[in-house]
Amino acid sequence: MDNRQFELQFEDLVSKMRRTLLKKGNDYAKSDDRLDNFKNAGAICGIRPEVTCLNLIAIKVNRMANLINSGTKPENESVQDTALDLACYSVLLNAIINEAAPIGLPYTAAQ
Repeated sequence: MDNRQFELQFEDLVSKMRRTLLKKGNDYAKSDDRLDNFKNAGAICGIRPEVTCLNLIAIKVNRMANLINSGTKPENESVQDTALDLACYSVLLNAIINEAAPIGLPYTAAQ
C-alpha cells in the first residue's frame, strides 16, 4: 500500500469512527456525559471507568485473534468492523483517561 492509499484509507476510517462514535454514543449514553455508560458500568462492577473500557477492548482483541487465527469467515461482524470498534474504544479510553488526569490519577509520564 503506497502512502496515498494509506492516507485515503485512514481518512475513511476516521470518518467511519466519527459516525460510529456519535451514533452508538446516543444509544449507550443517555445523559449529556458521553462517558456515562462506562462510569455506570464500572460502578456496578466496582471498577473504574477506564478498566471497564479496557475490558471491552480486551474482548474485541480476543475476538479479533480468534477470527484471524481460525481463518474462517465471521458469521456476524466482519474483521474490519471489529478493527473499527477497537479504534473507537481507544478514542473512548483516551477520553476517560483525559477526564481522570486532572483529579490526580497517575496517567501522565513521570517528569
